[in-house]
Amino acid sequence: MQEITIKLYGIGEFTGKVKETALDEYRYINVEHNWWDFIYYDFAEICKTIGITVDITSIRFSGFYSQGDGSAFDATVNMPTCVEGITNEAWKEYAPNEKLYLSTVDIDKRILNLYAKQLIDQPQIVGNDRAYYVRAEQNYDFMHYKRTDFSNIEKHLEIVIEWVKTIAKQLNRLLYSMLEREYEYLIGVGAVQEAIEANEYVFTKDGAKANKLLRFAEEEKQD
Repeated sequence: MQEITIKLYGIGEFTGKVKETALDEYRYINVEHNWWDFIYYDFAEICKTIGITVDITSIRFSGFYSQGDGSAFDATVNMPTCVEGITNEAWKEYAPNEKLYLSTVDIDKRILNLYAKQLIDQPQIVGNDRAYYVRAEQNYDFMHYKRTDFSNIEKHLEIVIEWVKTIAKQLNRLLYSMLEREYEYLIGVGAVQEAIEANEYVFTKDGAKANKLLRFAEEEKQD
């Protein structure tokens, strides 16, 4: 039987390239679980301030450094609340540091009244299943509205749907940006080192993982 002695080090004892090696051993430790959950919640809350109800279970994304990466989500737009919320920049009370450039729209109050009375359906934001982008949809059936000439209403709804489409794209960009920022933070030096220290991981002098060695040594002591 041979007995050897190996010195083990904490991440805080390293500098330079050895520290970089140690950090790389656990670079993705913070993103090995559903790290995006609170981002989904925050995004939904931002949308809520302007009358847009996001289905959190519908949110999906791919990221972050490949062509075709992006995000998507499904939501229902409460038009009267949305117009008022965007006009008043209501999201700033919840997320004052988020940069959102949402355009306002001039919609006939009579049309907004139809939405408020649920005589026409609210617009929907729909995320594409096979690609990461969003579109806007509007039911034009007018099943609950008793009149025969809908041409003027349809003109207004065409304006509505184009506006909602623009808002949806801006919000989707915000969602992806929030996810990307959080991901980059979690794989950054500070967050990774904090996780390593919290888990009390140790390394050999060249920065290689050593917790298995530590565990083997402890098992030997018990034997």
